[in-house]
Amino acid sequence: MYTRREYPEKSWSFSKHKNYLDCKRSFYFNTFAHWNGWEYQAPDRAKHAYRLKKISNVYALSGQFLHEEIAKSIKQGNVDVKNSAKIIRNRLNKAVIDSRNNIDKWKQRPKDYNILHEFYYGDGVSKELGGKITARVVSSLENLKNSYTWNILKEKEVDIVEFEKENYPYFTLRDYKIFSILDLLYTKNGKYYIVDWKSGRRSTDENKRQMGVYALYVLNKYPDACPSKINGYNEYLSIDDKEFFTFNESDIDNLQSEIENSMIQMDELLKDTEKNIPLEEEGYLARVGEHCRYCNFIELCNEGLKFLKS
Repeated sequence: MYTRREYPEKSWSFSKHKNYLDCKRSFYFNTFAHWNGWEYQAPDRAKHAYRLKKISNVYALSGQFLHEEIAKSIKQGNVDVKNSAKIIRNRLNKAVIDSRNNIDKWKQRPKDYNILHEFYYGDGVSKELGGKITARVVSSLENLKNSYTWNILKEKEVDIVEFEKENYPYFTLRDYKIFSILDLLYTKNGKYYIVDWKSGRRSTDENKRQMGVYALYVLNKYPDACPSKINGYNEYLSIDDKEFFTFNESDIDNLQSEIENSMIQMDELLKDTEKNIPLEEEGYLARVGEHCRYCNFIELCNEGLKFLKS
């Protein structure tokens, strides 16, 4: 049941942590400025920020659609490369049409349309890029069908515990909810295995931290879990590669300390830490640079606009 809140709950995720480090102004827009912007009587600026938060780029959107097709494939026990690729291609084509023709409708109902950053702020998706995305989707689905994980799931002693949950699973640390939506969690021979599907390139240090957050979730949710019984790995489907991670007590303790330090930093930019009331927008400093071109909130950020126009 929906309960209206004046301010968002305090929450932490790896992506929110990255956003905070990358640009605190973007973090403010993503976390606070858009809040309640879905309401009919919300202030115009909140509505504006909420719309912009919903914008995606073609890489991220294709990755989202791919994850959804993978979840369907696991449920069905079968990978239909041709059909899944067709579904993803049709959904991406619809996003292109919406981005070209349905901006006014999107402004009224942002949740009902996928608007691409490449169209909203640029000249659109080139034929070359579209072909590259389509090829990557097809190769990812083919690699899924022949992947290490897919073959493991066929074994009788494997028990699927979680995958692509829709109710935003989390655990609590200090007064923050830590959201951890696992792509796949299964058990085998008394051990837990966390799988993260990747449609992009490797980034080992960053990915290990993200996997560590998933491990913390498993430790908090499942009483029989301990670091030595948790294994994680990334399946890089577009390049048919894998990356394995293991954890010990020291790894977990260090990661938890990092997360708590991140929370302390976020709290420093709050007027009220209990109610999660933020400082004014100006208190969240913008980090301007070429990366501003890829931000969803360009048209709301004076500093970013000035830099891009200079």
